[in-house]
Formats: sequence, C-alpha cells, structure tokens
Amino acid sequence: MDYCPFDIVSAPEALDLRTCHVETRYGRLAVRTSRERRSDTGTLYIHGVGADWTTWTPLIRAEAAAGLDVHDQLFVDLPGFGGSENRLDRLDIADVGTTLLAVAEELGYSRLRIVGHSMGGFLTLDVASRHPGRIDSIHLVAGSYFSILTSIQHPIRSFGHDAGVAAVFGAQYLLAHTGEVEVALLRALYRLHLFRLLLLPFATHPFTLKESVVRRLSEQANPRGLLLTAANGENYSADEQWAKIECPIRAVFGDKDQLVPPRDRDRLLRCRPAARCVTVPDAGHLMHIERPALVLAALDLWN
Repeated sequence: MDYCPFDIVSAPEALDLRTCHVETRYGRLAVRTSRERRSDTGTLYIHGVGADWTTWTPLIRAEAAAGLDVHDQLFVDLPGFGGSENRLDRLDIADVGTTLLAVAEELGYSRLRIVGHSMGGFLTLDVASRHPGRIDSIHLVAGSYFSILTSIQHPIRSFGHDAGVAAVFGAQYLLAHTGEVEVALLRALYRLHLFRLLLLPFATHPFTLKESVVRRLSEQANPRGLLLTAANGENYSADEQWAKIECPIRAVFGDKDQLVPPRDRDRLLRCRPAARCVTVPDAGHLMHIERPALVLAALDLWN
C-alpha cells in the first residue's frame, strides 16, 4: 500500500463499532467495541500518550481492505484521554492496568490479547507481567520503552545513551510543563500550516501524511496525561518487571523510529528471548498510521 493510505476516522459507527461507557474509579471510561460479542476473548487496543482510540482507525481499515474476519475488539480511551474521565488526576500504571482488565471483564471478556502503541505498549508490558493468567498474548507497536525510561530516569546521562531519544522525549516533556500553552501553540501551528514540521521526529514523511491525520494529531496534545504517564517511569525496573511475562510477545519496530530505536528491540530480546520482533521499513514512531498493512501483518493477530 501507499504511505499513509487511510484517514483518521472519528465516527465509530462508520467502522461498525459501538460506544460503551464503563464506570471506574477514574470516572467513566469510553470504549469502542465490536457490535456483537462472539467470544470470551477480546483484543484490547491501548493508544499512546498523544492520541486516543482513533489512532487505530487506519489499522481497522487495513483489516477491512485485507478482507480479514474481524474478531472481538475493544478500543479504549485511557483515563484523561479522548472521551474518558480521570477524576483521580493520577495514572498509576499498575492500577490503570487492573482497571482496564475490569472494564474488559464487565464487557464480557475474561481473557485478552492486548495491542499497545508507544506508551500503550509500556502499559501492555506491565499488565502482562502482573496478570499472566488473564493475557493470552501481547502485541507491541513501538512499545519497547527502554530508551524513553532511560530519558525519564537519567535526563542528562541519557544523551550519552541515545542523544536522539533524549532530545525528542526531553523536548516533549519540557513542553508538557507549559500545560494549556502547549495545546494552544500546537493548534496555532496547525492553522499556520507549520505543524507538520513538529512531526519530523515521529513520522518518516510528515509532509505526505493525510490532512485528517495531521489535524487529529494537532488536536490530541495532552500535556497533563504525558506528565502523569512519565511519572511511572521514575523508579520503574523494566528488565526485572518484564522478565515476569509468560505469554507470547509480538513486537513491531519502525526502522526510522527516533523514540524506540533498534537498541530497544535488542534489549527486549535480552529480557524476553522468545519475543518475535519485526522491523517495518520506511516507518517511524507512527508506523501504524504510516504503514498500517505492514504493521497489521507483523502483529500476527490472526494466528
């Protein structure tokens, strides 16, 4: 397929999905699900920090284009993102994971496969390490978070580890501290047709991305969500925690990803040698939007 072949779609009914709201300790969480439950096992999709459930719509459309038989799917907005509330104003990673499992169970799914992008991959790995009896497999899209964790834990020393990751994540983190100023700035840059420049670290060809993708990315800045999420990384021991994972791992990497570089793949394999890793060519951190068909094939969700 061509680069970025699909628009971002905001209407769930256009994708044959329905919207559910589930009450949790964080407040009401919004979940888009398959219209009918056909199994006790669902596939839960967890978005990254600058996104909501709509980030997965190019992948959904790639499934349709490939004529795949769609299984039971759940696309969640994390607390404080998209249409979900966060009354607690915190995002403890273990607690969020337990909450997502409870949401899935309330919707009728006792077992899960989990697909996570970026920060959602970090959460996916953590959930699988803490709840081995509930997770059949995990599927990561730029989700091996090692270099970003290094940037959080050692912001100065991380420039010697991977200067590119340290610079990109560090800029995001500092900008997030400006709060609503960041939100207003990004939307102004979009109106001035300059926002694509900011996507250079995240997409291989930002000037080729569809306009709906660029617009949606400019609208989804969530500085509070980024700060609350990053707080989980301060004392997080990834190697120790993820060594507890028992289920199969499928991990997809972009060959030009500036946030999750090849060394993160290598470290994941040292931590979990049985993980199956695939690198998608000519793709960056937003590979599920840039190359949805290749990412879909690499995720191996139909086996």
